[in-house]
Amino acid sequence: MTSTAQWYARLARLLPGLKFDIDAIAVTGWPWRTVATVTWKDRFALPDGSTGSNQGVHEFELRWGRVHKLEIHCDTAKLENYCRSMAASGIAEAAAAPISDA
Repeated sequence: MTSTAQWYARLARLLPGLKFDIDAIAVTGWPWRTVATVTWKDRFALPDGSTGSNQGVHEFELRWGRVHKLEIHCDTAKLENYCRSMAASGIAEAAAAPISDA
């Protein structure tokens, strides 16, 4: 399993019911180098039954229709607080080491 697949699998375990609402999509460039930007808001269930949320931007660089580069920008401090709270409530994976290709 690739590190990207591992990361999204962990995300699904930690933030069950994760749903994205797309605010805007912008695309520019030619087929050999296309840049697409997606702004979004999300929501998900927290272990205590409350709802968490975040917002951000995904920026894709596509080359001939394949993702060459992906950058995700969101409120990481907010995610860190959610993870600390989950870890404090006994969810060990919320404090696990980052997933990387190294």
